[in-house]
Amino acid sequence: MEIELRGVGFGYSSERMVLRDIDLRLQGPGLVCIIGPNGVGKSTLVKCMNGLLKPTEGEVLLNGRNLSEYTPKEVSMTIGYVPASTNDVFSMPVIDAILIGRHNHQRWRTTERDMELVRRAMEVMGITDLAMQGYNELSAGQHQKVTLARGLVQETEIMILDEPTANLDVRHQVYVTQLLRELADRGNKLIIMICHDLNIAARYASEVVVMSPPGVIDRKGPSEEVFTAELVRRIYGIDCEIVEFEGKPNVLLKSDFVDQ
Repeated sequence: MEIELRGVGFGYSSERMVLRDIDLRLQGPGLVCIIGPNGVGKSTLVKCMNGLLKPTEGEVLLNGRNLSEYTPKEVSMTIGYVPASTNDVFSMPVIDAILIGRHNHQRWRTTERDMELVRRAMEVMGITDLAMQGYNELSAGQHQKVTLARGLVQETEIMILDEPTANLDVRHQVYVTQLLRELADRGNKLIIMICHDLNIAARYASEVVVMSPPGVIDRKGPSEEVFTAELVRRIYGIDCEIVEFEGKPNVLLKSDFVDQ
């Protein structure tokens, strides 16, 4: 499984380019974390990867074939997408909200397999007790878990998640990221997620992609090679110390901001 971007640029006008000359090749299995400051184009990048946005320059290849040659259904059967937030206001029970993720696999009716996958996803996300509760009655954190469960039941070889740990407490941030890494390795999947926690990315990602202004790829590789005090200072404008912990870099932030 592979996504490749060749010379990709995206802008809402020639004066408002969000992405510039992106050359990037991501292969599975593995968990890829995309990091970078706010407004640098991370969400735009992943939307170009799954066809929600069409690049104004360059091309996107999915498993060696131009993404524009796929039908929308073919893309959705290959790439699962979990957005950063959703405006969904369902009056339906949680179990039905998750079942929506099986839409592309269903024919005329819901099968036993569909329901088994939904049940497993609820168990994994720890929301079995919410199965019959109204979706619109949930907290922000519970909404996030339901959205993740909906992504899990899609059974795609590639998953793209835009800030999947948003609205989750620290324990569940770690749990979800560790789960995604295990799913990537055991399930032979390519999982791509946008992440703002540098230490979570450093610990669990098999590969890290760093974006910097003005919408370019700054660096890509294993966390041990990517994370340096110089990079954090240059990208985020804050001093830090990098300490190795259990073989992975750990970013210790200082209170000193860097003039940029």
